[in-house]
Amino acid sequence: CVMGAAILRIPASKARDQLTPNPLSCFGALRENPAFAVVLLAWFLFGFANLALEPQRIEYVTHPDHGLELSPVMVVLVVGLIAEATRICTIPIWARLFDRLPFAWMRIYLNVFTMLYILVFYHTKSLPLLMLATVFAGAANGGGSIAWALWVTKFAPPEQTARYMAVHTFLTGVRGSIAPLVGYLCVRRFSIETTAWLAFGLVAISIGLMWTIRNRETRADRRSVEQRPLAGPQEEPR
Repeated sequence: CVMGAAILRIPASKARDQLTPNPLSCFGALRENPAFAVVLLAWFLFGFANLALEPQRIEYVTHPDHGLELSPVMVVLVVGLIAEATRICTIPIWARLFDRLPFAWMRIYLNVFTMLYILVFYHTKSLPLLMLATVFAGAANGGGSIAWALWVTKFAPPEQTARYMAVHTFLTGVRGSIAPLVGYLCVRRFSIETTAWLAFGLVAISIGLMWTIRNRETRADRRSVEQRPLAGPQEEPR
């Protein structure tokens, strides 16, 4: 109820009616705004690595082969409670940083926290270090929840936000469908530690891509976007 009341207080206005565009025309944003395309690629690599390891957290702390075999209570504490508490506590901090930092820098900082989590969590048998790694993961998730929902506002003109978000959401679904399966295949073929190093490398590449646009203007040329007509139903898919 409190959340619903808060949402109702958000200022809003009715969008003007327009033709429903061809869904594939949304990908034209990649050509119009190269920085947006770079971030999507970086996010895909980072998200793929993160989702590939997500199911492995429970496997790592419970399976006898990994030497931990934590009790259910400790699993809830280490994997669940600490991470969630850290996420909730860090959301206000990341929210302020989102408004004050260039988005590329914020995404770099979030990825660094993810790298620290991967590096520590999957290469230790120490309970205190597992808890520390979970704090890193929770901090990354706290900022990630804000960044995922709002980052397109840093790139898209207001009237094109839905178009940009459509591409972002589509790619999120793609990696969410295949990354966990690839993660299990890698663990079966190699080991969970090796899979963690592969994920670490993907996150590092993602940071490198964000570094290339850290000082670049992220919003597309508003005039060129406004002058470009939206693709109508009669247009051929591109």
